[in-house]
Amino acid sequence: MTKRKKQYQHNSPSKPKFRPLTSEQADAYELCWSNHITFLTGPAGCSKSYTAIAFAVDRLLGGCVEQVVFTRPAIEACGENLGFLPGTAVQKVSSYMHPLFDNLNDYAGDMALVVKADLKIEPLAYMRGRTVKNSVLILDEAQNANLSQLKMLLTRIGEGSSFVICGDADQSDIQHSKLMSVASAMSKIDGIGHLHFTSTSAAIRHPLIPHIIEAFDVLSCGGS
Repeated sequence: MTKRKKQYQHNSPSKPKFRPLTSEQADAYELCWSNHITFLTGPAGCSKSYTAIAFAVDRLLGGCVEQVVFTRPAIEACGENLGFLPGTAVQKVSSYMHPLFDNLNDYAGDMALVVKADLKIEPLAYMRGRTVKNSVLILDEAQNANLSQLKMLLTRIGEGSSFVICGDADQSDIQHSKLMSVASAMSKIDGIGHLHFTSTSAAIRHPLIPHIIEAFDVLSCGGS
């Protein structure tokens, strides 16, 4: 652990530095550092996953953990059916991880390859029975995990680990997503935090996104 920390410090002139674009993003980043488990929820484009990635990269490059773990429910978006995907279970779920890798490449820059050497992808279904130690685990698209899956994952946390659970309940591909109720209930426990981004934070991705979200909210309520 100490050897890795020294290697990162001496061989990483381009080590990334987190620069929050909004006060909510800054609060979310700090919340990750001050809790063992953090729920980051909110609309598309508000930097939930990006902030989680930044925290994970900084923990890894700072020598605080040994690895970063990506996981997510293997559910296709918006009812699409992509058909059979070749390869192992890890290779199959890797196809769904491109958004996390985009954020990793964007944040880590020259250090992305270093981080990827200590990065593992795990299908959510294969986490049962595991104990995740000395890691940062990011569950993305958590709105598509059912109650049993969320309970199973949260009870995998082991010594020296931090979990960040990211999702948008308004973009759930399953009926009756329990993400928000679980986040609310868990945040009452000491060591577990929850931050829900406002729709205006979605402008981090593009200034049009808050307006798009608002227009779809009207449509879903039967407006014209």
